Amino acid sequence: MSLPLPEGDSRIITYCPECNEAVDVTELAPFTKVMCPHCEATSRVKTQLGNFQIVKLLGEGGMSQVFLANDLALNRQVALKVLHQSLNLDSALTAMFEREATLTASINHPNVVRVYTASTDQGYFYIAMELVDNVSIEQMILVQGNLREPRVIDIAHDVTLGLKAAHQAGLIHRDIKPGNMLVTTDGIAKLVDFGLALHQDGEDDVQDLWATPFYVPPEKLDGKPDTFQGDIYSLGATFFHALAGKPPFEANTSSLEELKQIKARPINFKESLPHISKPTLELIERMMAYDPANRHGSYDELQAEVEQVLEKVPGTTKGRGGRRANGVGKMELSRTAKVGLWIGAGVLGLAATIGIILAIVGNAGNNTLIGEERVIEAGSETISAKFLEGRDAMVNNDFAAARSAFLELTGNHDLNQPTLGWVQFNRGLMYLMDGDEKSARLEFDQLRQAAGFADELKPEVVAQKAFFQQIGAVCSEMLPVKYADADQFPEGTPREIGLFACALKNWNQQQFGAARTMFEKFSASTAPAGYKWFSEFNDEARNYVADANKLDSLPAPDGGMTDSELRSLKTDLQAALTTFQTRGTIRRFVQARARRCDEIIEFRDEAKRIAKVMAGNFDAAGKGTMTNTGNPPAMVPNPPNPNPPNPNPPIIGQGGMSAKETGELETLSKLIADTSNLAQSYHFSAAALKLEAGNFETSRVTQLHRDAVQIFQEADAFVDRFATEMNKGTYEGNVRRKQGKVLEAKITAADREKLVVNLIFGDNDVEMEHFACDWVLEAAEEIFLRPDVISAASESAVWKQGASFAAAAGLPEQADRIAKQATPVDSSFGDAWGRLAEARLFGLTPPPQPPPEEADSN
Repeated sequence: MSLPLPEGDSRIITYCPECNEAVDVTELAPFTKVMCPHCEATSRVKTQLGNFQIVKLLGEGGMSQVFLANDLALNRQVALKVLHQSLNLDSALTAMFEREATLTASINHPNVVRVYTASTDQGYFYIAMELVDNVSIEQMILVQGNLREPRVIDIAHDVTLGLKAAHQAGLIHRDIKPGNMLVTTDGIAKLVDFGLALHQDGEDDVQDLWATPFYVPPEKLDGKPDTFQGDIYSLGATFFHALAGKPPFEANTSSLEELKQIKARPINFKESLPHISKPTLELIERMMAYDPANRHGSYDELQAEVEQVLEKVPGTTKGRGGRRANGVGKMELSRTAKVGLWIGAGVLGLAATIGIILAIVGNAGNNTLIGEERVIEAGSETISAKFLEGRDAMVNNDFAAARSAFLELTGNHDLNQPTLGWVQFNRGLMYLMDGDEKSARLEFDQLRQAAGFADELKPEVVAQKAFFQQIGAVCSEMLPVKYADADQFPEGTPREIGLFACALKNWNQQQFGAARTMFEKFSASTAPAGYKWFSEFNDEARNYVADANKLDSLPAPDGGMTDSELRSLKTDLQAALTTFQTRGTIRRFVQARARRCDEIIEFRDEAKRIAKVMAGNFDAAGKGTMTNTGNPPAMVPNPPNPNPPNPNPPIIGQGGMSAKETGELETLSKLIADTSNLAQSYHFSAAALKLEAGNFETSRVTQLHRDAVQIFQEADAFVDRFATEMNKGTYEGNVRRKQGKVLEAKITAADREKLVVNLIFGDNDVEMEHFACDWVLEAAEEIFLRPDVISAASESAVWKQGASFAAAAGLPEQADRIAKQATPVDSSFGDAWGRLAEARLFGLTPPPQPPPEEADSN
């Protein structure tokens, strides 16, 4: 129920069903579960779009979500495809969705999935479509490898009739591929996804080559107009894939020229498909002819040849009198999982299609591990008992016992699938819970391969194999798990145990914020019927949430803290170690913070020690030559100096330096170099403190010393400014750490100790010292260190802070470039910069001197 708002107020307000208080749900997606900020009760919001009441999520992909929904006006169930809100701002994508709805709705044929209506509500574009039980050809190929010839010909017949109907309506599909062909449990093949379709009399307003390279007709690569014969080519390539178990071409390239060369290579159909009958080979060879003129000239012609093949190939359901005019026939799907309600395979992709298998068939079968108290393998109580022993030990954090039990299972028993897969999955969980991510990745990589499954599989086993492949792929990656990938494991289904694994993986990568969100979602779910053992992991997930909350209460060590504050924080951190409920990652993370307290104190002590040593060195330098240890040698008389130093020596580079100045300058240069580690960790105030410990006697080096200290102080001010600007949450783009690849991310908040980075999988704190200094400077130049955004009042401060940061961070070229902006508006800074450059400190170089003017010969 929505709350009436004043005119002009675009917010969407609903009432909490428990406390009846208003809740703003404007930014939330349909069917989102939220917690009421008033009473903390949870409920679903935006459960109705137009006349459609959402029942549950069926799947999700990069462009849309698909829900099971009730049509309140016509009392029927539909598949409701909802475009992601962020994509509603993209006029091209919205137009494509509208075109799909309009074009598909114009076709009324049993071999085309029907579209009922399309509209927009609450900022979301949606399409209401026919709801059917089905499996895609893509899914069938994944499970079986290659399909039997009679089945492929039956499908070819139905899809040909569907394309013929579309063509009669004036449409060309343009994206024929296995994922866009569905087979119902009644054996009817249906065509879906007309998002790229083109009306024969219209213009192509989809500018990109969106069609899949495996199946795209060669003439499309030459930019020629689309025709129905292009669809025939794609249909032939799809059936080649189904029969061979692999596409007709290897096309691992995005280059049009390379694709053209690949498509031009002739295919030896007989060699590629040695088990296929001659009539079928001739049919596919003609459909895939390189020249469109050599393909079928009409759908009537194609239908006629398909029906001839139906009569000749044994085992088809539509041939030899069994064929129906509308293409409807009963097809046996015993080797393929029943995926369930159609969710738009063309848009959502295969991953989302497989994503709901376990939700439908998870409880089926008596010899599967996932059901509560079931025997892992029929007749093998010993294996079952050992597995339960390992799982119980893992939940109780006894990882040594768990490891022993699982290793005994694989070492002493010849396990069949899916038992082996469940042992591997739980062993991967065990490693993650113990904080051993490397071993976990290896385990999940083995799981991903899903080796050892028989060719003939029951649907429930097919479902489990698909689950193993998906969770194995996600958890064997080096990077954290994105929310979109974790959504493959929806709540309320047996597959949801995969969400627990995703949360553990993110936890191990110190993405505590993203992990907590996943743990909260998992812990709040109710175990499906027959899966009471899920509650053990629900409890464990709550432990992780509690530890994440506890971590939030422990501040990170800060260079601005006093020694007393750091020692107190270290005591708190060490005390917290005994209160955490989980093991592994969080304990190591907090231990590292405790060590950091000591490191900051040690930096300060080192600075004081250096100050003391330097004071002794400078005193000795006036009496004798310094040794490498910093201790003066035995005193010897100094010989008389025939050239006493000039009390006003010339500028460096314009007449030389005294010996004492040279020695002090070398000492200053070394002292600056010794601050490198502090500077690279953005501890510029500590670097300034360390540098201030130096004591120089000559006026020239004393001035350079003051100039150098100012560089570090200005660099420290730059970090404050950088944090302030980044805290506005406007930066989104490349983020580069000192180690690791460049990532696309958004900075949502910041302070001088850390940046809050959103890398799709949620907000996570990353300490400043992990970011590359040159990236920090690049980001600053993108956000605020630019002439067009710097105000006149702050011009001097901003430029000299930027130049100083670059110099202190070891980026002399960038420093010189930025300093050219600062020196004209701040003469004092310009003078200091000139002195440092002439002394070649911080890697700076003096400007080139103009050539001397030649004397006038006259």
